[in-house]
Amino acid sequence: MAEGEIPLLKLAYALSRGEKNYTDIKSLWFNDKGVVKKNELYPLIQNLDLIPFPQFEDDDKYSVEDNTLSYGEPYYTGELAWYNTMTGRGCPYSCTFCSNSFLNERFKGLGKILRRRTG
Repeated sequence: MAEGEIPLLKLAYALSRGEKNYTDIKSLWFNDKGVVKKNELYPLIQNLDLIPFPQFEDDDKYSVEDNTLSYGEPYYTGELAWYNTMTGRGCPYSCTFCSNSFLNERFKGLGKILRRRTG
């Protein structure tokens, strides 16, 4: 488990260019004939302002659910009154009952754990 914005962007770029060797992209795992290759984790995104907020228009959007490709934003019906958006990542606590204690340990050394948008 890791942040996926940059690794998925790198994978999409490699596939769009027809590159054959993309299995070295950090944070991704690959299954090669039954052998799972687990790449090292990509550093945490420190500047969350680089990640755009969700767009709700249906232009050029697709989703996959239950092996079905659909056009448009799957959760936006045109009558949306509110939409939850997290403006930070990480947690300063290590509660034993919460997954954040695991994540804090997993991401140790990959950058500041607790991060927030500036505005």
